[in-house]
Amino acid sequence: MSNSVLAEVVTSSEQVAQRSAVEGRNRKRSLSGWHFVLFPIAVLFLVPFLQMALASFSPAKELVAFPRRSSRPISRSTAI
Repeated sequence: MSNSVLAEVVTSSEQVAQRSAVEGRNRKRSLSGWHFVLFPIAVLFLVPFLQMALASFSPAKELVAFPRRSSRPISRSTAI
């Protein structure tokens, strides 16, 4: 009995694999609305890793400096 069940499972799984292989070649992937929602979220999650990677290339003296030196000085007109 177990051999017949095993044989049925093997043949049905082979049929499913063949069917999905044929459908996979013929099916064209298109962008859905979820791509436009999830892609910006994925970018937001990657920003801290990018910042961490860029900070690893800066000198240690600059990393521990407080207050952080800005590229341009702060004046009264830019602070408001």
